[in-house]
Amino acid sequence: QSISNNQRENKQNNEPWDMVLIYSGGANRVDGWFGGKYLDPYIMLEKEDGTFDWLFDGFLFLEIRDGEKSFFGSHGEKPANKEDWKSYADKFFMPDYNITALNNRLEMYKSKNGATSPFKKRKIIIGIPEAKEGQKDWGAVDGENLDFDVEEDRIVAYKWFIDYAKNQFDAQNYGNVELVAFYWIQEGKRIENTILEVSEYIHSKDYLFYWIPHLLGASNVDNNWEELGFDRAYLQPGYFYRTDKHYNRLAESSELVKKYGFTPYVEFSPQALKRRNNWGYRLYNTIDVFNEHGFWDSYPVGYYQSSRAWYQMFISKNKEDRDLYYRLAEIIARRQKEFNIE
Repeated sequence: QSISNNQRENKQNNEPWDMVLIYSGGANRVDGWFGGKYLDPYIMLEKEDGTFDWLFDGFLFLEIRDGEKSFFGSHGEKPANKEDWKSYADKFFMPDYNITALNNRLEMYKSKNGATSPFKKRKIIIGIPEAKEGQKDWGAVDGENLDFDVEEDRIVAYKWFIDYAKNQFDAQNYGNVELVAFYWIQEGKRIENTILEVSEYIHSKDYLFYWIPHLLGASNVDNNWEELGFDRAYLQPGYFYRTDKHYNRLAESSELVKKYGFTPYVEFSPQALKRRNNWGYRLYNTIDVFNEHGFWDSYPVGYYQSSRAWYQMFISKNKEDRDLYYRLAEIIARRQKEFNIE
């Protein structure tokens, strides 16, 4: 069942205001992408006077495939098994990368003078891999081999993963990040009973449950995403990648956000770079439409950056790319100072 209203009110201040997606752990990624100095453009915005503003307060860690192994949809040729799911989670806690690196880098900046606002723990959200129907070789839980053609077996696997990820997180004793939610990676097809049972289990552990459906599937979720057991549903507008879609696509998705209580979602990728597709104007358009609809002033927001477009805009030698980074970073910095309260 969905989280109660009182629980919801108590948890709202423990939710991220600006959540960025971090894809990490697959064979097609580079471990060092989310370690050390590479995390700095996500953590803080340095100012000319030597002070700095805090940036993203939420980090969603997930992966869609690792080589031929798939964690989501048709990505990868073979469905991942239990050992792959363990490896998926373990990579988020590697000594020098991902969540561990984020915690350590935050410690360094937290200890420096110059922050323009008090430090608050960053919120971690972990994506749950997809249990794919038809898979019969995933593995066993409590000595029982699971058959993913059986709904209850898929639910058992999801609960196992939630416990495994929680225990791995707790074992690290991080001081600057906290696990607040799990993310349902499937975007379109839904088996409502499964989602409800997983939601109830997550809520029993005192965590939240997030989802990021796409605009094309919005007619299927309408205003019942809360009834499914989700605490937040970020709506993908599907504009940045769709060259066949007009600017009005942003207005359409924004109206759905307001009508059905979705959370706004910014999409961009390395294609925004001048040397790539030069689609930076599409991110500018998104920023402007969000401003017209008041999202920057009153809504939490999610940010999809593909692999690491945010960092690539920051380090680009092209002034237009850097200007785009600073345009959005300054918005996030302002939001963090004004809205991210305990």
